[in-house]
Amino acid sequence: MPTGVGIIGAGPGAWALHAPTLARLGRRFALVHVADGGSGRAEAIAARSGARASSDAAELLGDPGVDVVVIASPPERHAAHALAAVSAGKRAILCEKPLATTHDDVDAVVAACRSAGVALVVGTHHLHDPAWAHVRHHLTARGAAIRDISLPPNDRYHAAVSEAPLRALCGGAPRSTPPDAADPRVAADIVRRLVGGLCVHDVPLLRDLAPALDRMAFARLLPPVGCALGFVASGALVQIGAAMTGGGAEALWHMSIGAGDDRIDIDFPPAFVHDGSATVTVTHADGRVVRHERDAVDGHTALWRALASQLDRTQPVEYDEIAADAHHGVLLADAAARAVRTPPARTEREVPARDEVARDEVAPDEVARDEAVPDEAVRESVDPSPGASWRIALPTAGDAADRFRVAAAELPLTIAGSATASTTASGTRAERVVLVRDGEETVVLPEPAGVDAAQLAGLHAVVERARVRPLPEAAERAAREAVAVVVEAALPVSDPAPWLRDAVGWCRLLAGPLTASAVEATATSLMAAFDGATGAPVTLIATETAGPSRITARTLGPVRLEAVVQTDGTAIRIATAEGELLLPPRRESAAREALRRAAQGADDIADLRHDERLRAQLTERPST
Repeated sequence: MPTGVGIIGAGPGAWALHAPTLARLGRRFALVHVADGGSGRAEAIAARSGARASSDAAELLGDPGVDVVVIASPPERHAAHALAAVSAGKRAILCEKPLATTHDDVDAVVAACRSAGVALVVGTHHLHDPAWAHVRHHLTARGAAIRDISLPPNDRYHAAVSEAPLRALCGGAPRSTPPDAADPRVAADIVRRLVGGLCVHDVPLLRDLAPALDRMAFARLLPPVGCALGFVASGALVQIGAAMTGGGAEALWHMSIGAGDDRIDIDFPPAFVHDGSATVTVTHADGRVVRHERDAVDGHTALWRALASQLDRTQPVEYDEIAADAHHGVLLADAAARAVRTPPARTEREVPARDEVARDEVAPDEVARDEAVPDEAVRESVDPSPGASWRIALPTAGDAADRFRVAAAELPLTIAGSATASTTASGTRAERVVLVRDGEETVVLPEPAGVDAAQLAGLHAVVERARVRPLPEAAERAAREAVAVVVEAALPVSDPAPWLRDAVGWCRLLAGPLTASAVEATATSLMAAFDGATGAPVTLIATETAGPSRITARTLGPVRLEAVVQTDGTAIRIATAEGELLLPPRRESAAREALRRAAQGADDIADLRHDERLRAQLTERPST
């Protein structure tokens, strides 16, 4: 005979998660009672399975047909309902996350369950997802230290993360106006609730990987409802971004782990759906890619099966692990709230805004030239007829000369001879390409491996940057509507600086000129928080690796952009409410694009100086 289940709470967790899962496990469990807090939704949920409905948790707990209690009430009531279920003599509790919101309540609930022999499972379904077993197996087999963890879950969660989301986030009764997030105390409370109710999904995974919280580097509230965190745990850098926008692209829930020189990417299904397990992709240092495809069993089903095993005495109740996970969640939530209430002093590694960079050491008429070029003009192709009047002088030899010779033939431009190498401010010599028309010269700098921002002062030029190119028109909407930007970079150990500069370039492309607000660094990794000129907060996590080099840039917002930059090119995906669009690859070479933009009067020096200055400042080691 199936074991009777009662659900306290009638929000999305009840009707979208537990009720359908119980139907799948109908031979083992049966939904017999649903209680709400007076909303009336319990009746609709109960009617689907012929269960009883009530508006009082006490009535459910007094129902002799209920052996298992699911606690899906607002988070601040979880502990009280769990203790009441134990007192009522129930055999098992499945508590939605978090188990409790304070350390004392965690201890009280776990102690009561242990003393009464009550089976206990917390609804952190990502921990129970079969895909996580693949990750654990890989990490155990490789024995590699965790370097960095990036966890950017994204938009369009259900508006409700509990039975009464607005009341929970505002900390009390419903309000006619939103809370004043400009008040640090209010913002801190909202962030604490978001970490405890949303980010807590993955707290057990984070504790598996990096169990000790060393320090919280930054925490900030994201509009309309979300948060961004950066912290150091067990010596590894961890960044988390979460945003609930209420509409737009399908939710993305992604986790990236740097372990040794391997990179592990986990893609979980969106919340409140039953679509199997996560997928796991392991990229090895030698470039081999192993992909674990989706399992038919999802994390929700797996956690109910775990509870069944506890009831059948075939699996022990891991009270200590449950308590440790819950305490870790409270610790993170409290640390994030403190960081929002009293943010750390702004880092000294600040970068002037783009207009300041452009004006620094540049004459006013030169600045005007930079600002006079509209973005629309840069997108247009060079007209062949006036293009024929351009002549191009190339470097005498080398890869750059070969690339630009082909590009000149494609546009077409007339090759006039060799370019004279320019002497920079530091006295070094630099290759350059020169376009000449009517006696006026326009400079193009080939792909710069390493530059000194000071050397670029007073120079006007277009820069060939294969990894950082102007955004396609279709991607600009995602950048405009971003509520946050997250960039991850795997840097080549042999020469990390150019890739780090280009990772900064992607931060700038998506959020405008940047100012660093927090920086954390280890021997091989760094993490930074920036304030972008567009108003979108930006986080960057970068790690040196012997594996494949890569930059992954994402926007969080109603329109989501994901750009993956590798040595063989860049792939850009745009996701909206209508679906996903994979932008076609750019057929135009970076050299040809640079020549075309130079002929149109573009100027990239301010951007290059911005990116290089910030890269240099991020990698400075404080003097001791």
